[in-house]
Amino acid sequence: MKIKWRNENLKIQLKMNILDYVNNNKNISINNLADYTDQEYILVAAVVDELVDEGLIPESHFYRGMGKAQGLENQIK
Repeated sequence: MKIKWRNENLKIQLKMNILDYVNNNKNISINNLADYTDQEYILVAAVVDELVDEGLIPESHFYRGMGKAQGLENQIK
């Protein structure tokens, strides 16, 4: 899923917050990350997808309650 960011600093800050959460927690989900970062689920899902694609978050440890597994990218077009 590609999102055009108006504020790249927000994206970078969100990535760092997600990586911090992943480093300190074993049960990871979009809901938990959205609550932790206080951001919308769709933004968190987009950043998580990028981090998984980059290999920074192990997909096997990530519960995808929302995101690619549920076809979320098709719902926002």
